[in-house]
Amino acid sequence: MHPYGSPDHCVLHVDVDSFFCQVEELRCPSLSGRPVAVQQHQDIIAVNYPARQAGVKKHMPPAQARTLLSAAGGVVVHVFTEPDGRVSYRPYREASAALLRLLSCGLPSPASACVAVVEKASIDEAYLLVALHANARQPPAKAPNSSPSSSIPLPDMPAWVAGHGGLAWDCSLGADVAAAVRAAAKQQLGLTVSVGVAPNKLLAKLASRAAKPDGVHVVGGVEAVQQLLAATPVDRLPGLGGVAPALLRLGISCAAQLQAQSAPSLAALLGGQQQARLAGRLAEAGWGRDEGRVVDKGPPRSLQVQMTLTPQVRPLPPNLQASGRGAVAGQGPGNAAVACWCRC
Repeated sequence: MHPYGSPDHCVLHVDVDSFFCQVEELRCPSLSGRPVAVQQHQDIIAVNYPARQAGVKKHMPPAQARTLLSAAGGVVVHVFTEPDGRVSYRPYREASAALLRLLSCGLPSPASACVAVVEKASIDEAYLLVALHANARQPPAKAPNSSPSSSIPLPDMPAWVAGHGGLAWDCSLGADVAAAVRAAAKQQLGLTVSVGVAPNKLLAKLASRAAKPDGVHVVGGVEAVQQLLAATPVDRLPGLGGVAPALLRLGISCAAQLQAQSAPSLAALLGGQQQARLAGRLAEAGWGRDEGRVVDKGPPRSLQVQMTLTPQVRPLPPNLQASGRGAVAGQGPGNAAVACWCRC
């Protein structure tokens, strides 16, 4: 028994490396192996690893990205558009759905028999709950205060870790499933994925980041947990709610440094009682604990629509042209770009 998760299950976090770039490479094989960045409107939304080596970063101006990539033999490609010019995520959604089908029912045996639950986390990532023995193939039912991580109160974690630093758990089955996932994604879909294997969702997500690009990272014991937390920048912890800059100003730069703070002290540092709930999550995350369950969320429950307006340059009326003024932007209807996506 350990305070990080269930002894009967492990969690895999499957993350497609540079997802939008990979989909574009599948659509246009001549891009394969080249530095590639994907542009949407006036933003760089995805950068593959060769492009990162050329200095390109997400959200930099596209013109700057083009300059860097042209010197490295790379290219900026625009996100997919329909024949009428509308931006569309259709090929990306199709690739995402194919990955989810593969994880849910397309893995080879015996890996498929070990997967108890598949949860879609976003368009390019998913969690798998892997049963470590036959009796655990049904997902665990959560009763109040029944989580294994509740068995050791947070203030006792320093003493527990100090006394169990050599404790390890068997992750071999999770590693085997991760290998099967990676092989199937590459062979059947042409996608390269990185996988984290750990006792809970938080550690699995941090582990998949550590595995990138094109790798597997297994968190197989207390020492591995501590090493992963020490290597994780605090702004990479999920669900921070925008408090990462405040933590950095306080000198907390990696997840493991949160272990020096209690939940009440973190709440005080972050602004008082209104931050108490977030401070509690941060204190747990600093020790690598997470009680979140892997759940099949089912179909999307809502549809979100976003509209952005691009100003259209139009000439001034004749009676104003004599004044020497040039054309103005923003007069008239302009061009509307609408993006829709589902929220699960």
